[in-house]
This record gives sequence, structure tokens and C-alpha cells, in this order.
Amino acid sequence: MHLALRFWTRLGVWTGILLIVFLGLGMGQGMSALLAHIPAMGGLALVLAAYPAGLAVAGMVLPDGRPAIRPVVQFTLAAAGVCVLTLVLAGYVGPAVQGALAEAGEPAGTGAMDTGTLTLGQLRTEIRAAVQRAQSNPGGDTIAGWLDANRLAWDYLRRTDGSVLPLLFGWIGVLTGFWSRLTVRNDLRQAQHWAMGLFLVMSTYLAGENSFELIVLRAAGPVAFAGDFILIVPTLLVFGLGWPAALTLWKRHTEVVIT
Repeated sequence: MHLALRFWTRLGVWTGILLIVFLGLGMGQGMSALLAHIPAMGGLALVLAAYPAGLAVAGMVLPDGRPAIRPVVQFTLAAAGVCVLTLVLAGYVGPAVQGALAEAGEPAGTGAMDTGTLTLGQLRTEIRAAVQRAQSNPGGDTIAGWLDANRLAWDYLRRTDGSVLPLLFGWIGVLTGFWSRLTVRNDLRQAQHWAMGLFLVMSTYLAGENSFELIVLRAAGPVAFAGDFILIVPTLLVFGLGWPAALTLWKRHTEVVIT
């Protein structure tokens, strides 16, 4: 339980720090627009905070010496709990806040179709209706005909897939901490940690922007898969860092058993 509490505590601290940074960067938008974007900023801060929180408990989850399965399970469950929280915030709490702002006369979002006030259930209903409209379009498959359906599907998958990111980012933090312990100099270790964090931020941002701008807005057909792009880089990093880590831990385990 101590491991989970440490992870959640560090997660809360880093979420607060990142949210303050995001709010500072958005001050130029005006107070009304800033309030409307707080749910999205808070969700993004929570997701990104899982990486440094994972770093903070890396030595507890994957310590030097003989490996143990219990801390691995504890950490996975703790990170999975954050995934559930993220799904609730993105799928229901955020839309409720945006809806309240819209009723109060504040701008809830921008664009031809604002999906920020829709819950996940409402999004599914809207997606089915939009797909039916696109398929029955007398002009055939066109960009304009499929735009609503693709935007709705993209937003839905971004929310649901995004709720998995705390688990992936948390494990990337643990695995980064595990491998960076091989670096003797502390300043180089810190540089590695910050470089990985910056890479995660940039890859997550570019996966969202590029999938929307280059695929969703230009597709004359269903491209719901574009919303899954945010999972590609984190998943590859977990497998890329995790497979050799698993082999190393197994080697330690067998050496202990033999001796």
C-alpha cells in the first residue's frame, strides 16, 4: 500500500504543477476561454504526471537485486485506478463542467461541431447517427459527408484510449528509472529523465494534431482508427523498454535460484 500511496501522492503533486503551467500558458486566451479549457488541461496534466510519478517509485517496483512480483502487481493496480479516474473525468465530469459553462453563457469550445459537452454515451449515439447520414449521402463518399462522423469517432477514441495512457506512462517512468540507474552520473540520469518526458509530450501532441489535421479533416470515408494513434508510441516504448528489462530480471531470478 505504501507503494500505491507514494505513486498517487507524486501523481497529485505533478498534476498540480503541470496544471499551473498549462494555466499560465493559456492566460492570453482570456478568462472565459481559460475556464472552458480547464477540464481538458486537467486531464492532460493527470496523464502526463503518471510518467514522473512512475519514476518516483521505480526503485520500489523494480529494485536492484532479486525481483518480486508483488510490487509489480501493486503498481499496475495503482496505475489502473488512475486510468479509471481519467475515463470518468474525460467521459463524464469534463462534459458536465463544459455543459454548465455553456448554460452560463461561457464558450464551451470552438469549431463547427463542439463535442466537449457530450458524454461517452451521447457520443456513441451521435456517431451512429452521423455514420448513417454519411452512408446515405446521395453524393457518395465525400470529405464533407464523413467529417462529422470522423470527428465524433476521433473524439470518442481519444477519450477512451487516453484513459489507458496513465498506465503506459507510469510504466514508462518505472522502466526509464530502472535503466537509468545504470548511468553513474546523476546529471546524465536527470537529462535522460527529462529527455524521455519531453519526447512523451511531443509524441502525444503530434499524434493528436497530425491524426486530426492530416487524416480526419481530409478523409472521404470512415477513419475512426486515427483516434488510436496516441497509443502507438507509448505502447512501443513499454514493450521496447520492458522486454529487455524482463529478460534481465529473469536472469537475476534464475541466478539466485541456482546459487
